[in-house]
Amino acid sequence: MENEFEDPTLTQNRGASHLRHYWHVLYERRWWVITTFVVVFALMLIYLFKATKIYRATATIEIGRIQNTIVNLGGQPLSLNRNFHDNDYLETQYEKLQSRTLIEKVVRKLRLDTQGKYAEAAGITNKVSTEGTVRAVIPMVQGSINVNPSRLSRLVEIQVEHTDKEQAKEIANTLVELFLESNREQRRERYSGPLDWLEAELGTRATNVTKAAEKIHNFEIGGEFNEENPTQVSFEDELATAIMSLQQAQTAYEMKVSEVNDLKEIVDNANEAKERGEEVYNVVSYIANRQVIASLKSSLSIAETRLEGFRERYREDWPAVLQVTKEIQEYKNQIRQEAEAALQSMRKDLNIANNQEKQALIRLNLAKERLHNLNERKVEYDILKREEGKEQAVHDMLLARAKEMQLVAEETQENIYFVDRAINPLLPVKPNKTLLLIVGIVGGIILGIGLAFLVNLLDDSIKTQDDIETYLRLDYLGHVPKVDSKVSHDRSLYAHLQPQSDVSENFRTIRATVALADPEKEYRVVSITSAAPSEGKSFIASNFAIVNAQMGLKTLLIDCDLRRPSLRATFEFEKEKKGLTQYIESGGGAFEDIIYRTEIPELDLIHSGKISKNPHELVTSDALKKLVAEVEKKYDRVVIDSPPILAVSDPLIIASLADGLLYVTKFDRSRRHLSLKCLQQLQSGGANIIGAIINEVDLRKARYSYYYNNYYYQNRYYTDYYRKHKEKKAS
Repeated sequence: MENEFEDPTLTQNRGASHLRHYWHVLYERRWWVITTFVVVFALMLIYLFKATKIYRATATIEIGRIQNTIVNLGGQPLSLNRNFHDNDYLETQYEKLQSRTLIEKVVRKLRLDTQGKYAEAAGITNKVSTEGTVRAVIPMVQGSINVNPSRLSRLVEIQVEHTDKEQAKEIANTLVELFLESNREQRRERYSGPLDWLEAELGTRATNVTKAAEKIHNFEIGGEFNEENPTQVSFEDELATAIMSLQQAQTAYEMKVSEVNDLKEIVDNANEAKERGEEVYNVVSYIANRQVIASLKSSLSIAETRLEGFRERYREDWPAVLQVTKEIQEYKNQIRQEAEAALQSMRKDLNIANNQEKQALIRLNLAKERLHNLNERKVEYDILKREEGKEQAVHDMLLARAKEMQLVAEETQENIYFVDRAINPLLPVKPNKTLLLIVGIVGGIILGIGLAFLVNLLDDSIKTQDDIETYLRLDYLGHVPKVDSKVSHDRSLYAHLQPQSDVSENFRTIRATVALADPEKEYRVVSITSAAPSEGKSFIASNFAIVNAQMGLKTLLIDCDLRRPSLRATFEFEKEKKGLTQYIESGGGAFEDIIYRTEIPELDLIHSGKISKNPHELVTSDALKKLVAEVEKKYDRVVIDSPPILAVSDPLIIASLADGLLYVTKFDRSRRHLSLKCLQQLQSGGANIIGAIINEVDLRKARYSYYYNNYYYQNRYYTDYYRKHKEKKAS
């Protein structure tokens, strides 16, 4: 429903944006397109100048329909047209025109294996034709012949391509002549001799069928089952009876096994109840449900109810109480006697059932043994039946073929004709210069464009705001240009040392973006991390803290990278100054003891301290949580420099302590798939990701990209402004 009311202008703008994106991709990869086009077009020109001229000679034939005459069918001649198989016949003739046998005849007749381009291509220097030279040339001659049927007609063009126009003509005409001669010989010999062979083979097969039937008869009368039962109809009936007997024995045995198991379970439960000192009739439901015991239990229940009533009114030595008590005891004794009798009866039934189970097992084994013996004989029986069926099928097929050939009397009639003989071609057909030039131009452009988009598609690095928002699905907080300085101190304090630089301006932009990311939430504690080492997270953390302090916010920078700390080298202070590691190992205390006052107003620092052997335990400790909670009350902004996500799991713990997290990517280095894995880990850990920052943007490399065009010219504008302002102030 939303698409129904979508503004057409927005759709049009979105389409234009995609077109601009494609155009800028091509512009950015333009040298790939230009180079590819030049290479392809140059290769095409080289091919046109060096390609050998190929001539094509064409001969045309007509393949007519075959007329068959069926004679002596009820004394009436009958003509049968094979139109139903006409397409198969034509396809067969097309294949025969390019068959190895026919090509071999052409090679031998024209001596193509001793001279011309075929001999040169095969490396034949001997002018004497041999079997080996002929075989070497045949595939090349086949490759130069093309059979082209004319649509909606029975005409066929035989095209031969060769560098010599005269040779092409001779090969085409010779091929057709030999094909016509071969077709005539085949039609004359098609029906000579097959009938004699069929009659002899029919006699042999009839004898084999008779012998196979006798073997089956001897097998059946000599079987064990016929000795026991002379009236047995067939081996299959005996086998079916054995299978049914086996199934019945199996069913009887399973029923006895089930009966034995049920009785055994009841007896075992009764014995276990006796060992525990419990009454059998209270534990075993089968005994308890017997009619006599159920009746006695009912009388016992009535007596117990009467006893309870008497006890409420009389004392224990009252005659009525004593009488009812005696009756209850007698009922219990009778129940025990009946339960014991029932148990003894069940034990007898169990012994009988065990014996019956053994007998059923014996009958089952006998049935299995009988079926096994029959199955062994069935293998031999099946072999005999298959042999009989095979011989009978071959006999029937030969008989049908013989009858068919007796009915068919085919007239030898020519049905393939020479229409046009091949002549010398005037112009070469290859190479087609016009077509190849067009292909070179169009193909070079298409291949270049495709290669440009392929390179762009394979480029998995993060470079632009679109990469952040489209692939990582994060808010784009800003980018930081590449800083030429390699000194760690200068880089980490860049916003302090160069407050009017473009880098500092970008950090202020990031600070403003973070402040406006969620107006309803104040990000007092911010964690900064990246996917892998050397992506500039510490550089971003220190300078982000500096611009917050420059704004007048009381800011604390905490170095939580306990494995490879970097901020300690940035700020100069006493080596014995305690850090975060000592604070956590000591169990906490006053956090003021580890706070270092930097030279930057409103900016304090907690460095990592000494390198610990168990940094993960320190990060997960309650002391760190307590520290973050206490400094959050004192400072307006707390910036935590976390380790990389792919290296350790510490960032996940630290992110849970912060109000928000800044994810740092490095321009043209950070990979999308790795960043997605890291972000999934953070989100699974419940981290609140504010957005992402692109670090070390190389403007010299990216200035031609439309993503950074505006920033490039803005940078030039502010650089000129600050330079003129500084010169004016100095003068």
